[in-house]
Amino acid sequence: MAMLRDIKISVEYNPINERDIFTSGDYISGKISLELAKDCKAESLTVQLKGKAEVKWAENRGKTLIICHSKLRYFRIQQDIIHAKKGNSVIDQGCHAYPFTLQIPAHDLLPSFKSFYGKIEYTLGAILRRSKKTDIKAKTKFSLVYNGDQNSHPAVMAPQQRAIKEEMKVFASGTVGMDVNISKTGFQQGELQSCK
Repeated sequence: MAMLRDIKISVEYNPINERDIFTSGDYISGKISLELAKDCKAESLTVQLKGKAEVKWAENRGKTLIICHSKLRYFRIQQDIIHAKKGNSVIDQGCHAYPFTLQIPAHDLLPSFKSFYGKIEYTLGAILRRSKKTDIKAKTKFSLVYNGDQNSHPAVMAPQQRAIKEEMKVFASGTVGMDVNISKTGFQQGELQSCK
């Protein structure tokens, strides 16, 4: 929820299952709520559906540690709820609810994810634009899981193997080794894999 002195705006969605999880191709319905202490002149009221990934990592360049950052937008879908063709529309004082329904793109999308190194995030946003005034925005996140056939991607099905030997230097001496083999590179959420 976003709040300005005379305006409160929020966006919410209706869960489609008891786990509150979406997949690509699902429809997501909800409402934008506006609470106005006085009449408001608006250029537009928009709902946005977005999917994006962000990652950060560190690189050593000589004696300097550089923090790197990258973003990738999967999609951005926008629907106008109110759009004034010329000038502004006046929204009366009081509480208003604006329903919407959007479709999540039906192509393969990576699942929601968050860690120290990055995230994959899906959001719904509401934007109230007013002439010569700051936009007022509200946002909420929702979870998405992958529903495609992972086995159709050869790179995901490739087995992986790695052997490492490390010399012990602190509190002990000698060598520690590890040899790890897994049957494939990619796994679905909840799928178990034993290492050999």
